[in-house]
Amino acid sequence: MWMFARVLLFVAAIAGTALLPTNEAHERLPAMVKVMLALAAPFLAYVGLKYVVGFQAKNLVSAKRWTRPSWQSNFLNFRDPLHFVHMAAIVLLGSAIGLAIAGVFRNQETLLQAWACLGGALGLYIGVRRCEYLFPDKYAGGPSSATNGGAKPQ
Repeated sequence: MWMFARVLLFVAAIAGTALLPTNEAHERLPAMVKVMLALAAPFLAYVGLKYVVGFQAKNLVSAKRWTRPSWQSNFLNFRDPLHFVHMAAIVLLGSAIGLAIAGVFRNQETLLQAWACLGGALGLYIGVRRCEYLFPDKYAGGPSSATNGGAKPQ
């Protein structure tokens, strides 16, 4: 069921951004600002995720042990915060694809927005995978659980 919900949201993000009407508000920004935002998106997403998840690692309401996010996991389980962020990365990736499709038919600014969404999605995805090593105490099998089948490191 959760895989179907993820695929549905991914397709909705592609269709939604590809079919949305053009917004002229972004045309008032200088080109250099747009390029800087597109280049900063992965870094900002990664650093922001690290701090938010760091607070969740110390939160008493958070689950004692987190599981690695996947396409089949429940992304609405807020006691395991990385699942929601993983879904946000998937939706951002869908938005980037939709904006890239729309950019072919519109203007260059739409393509720049697609690059910013793609950078944000990659920053979140890398951050989710990196949190496994930044917070090893929160994972059920430790940081190596994804690579060696859950065996304890030596």
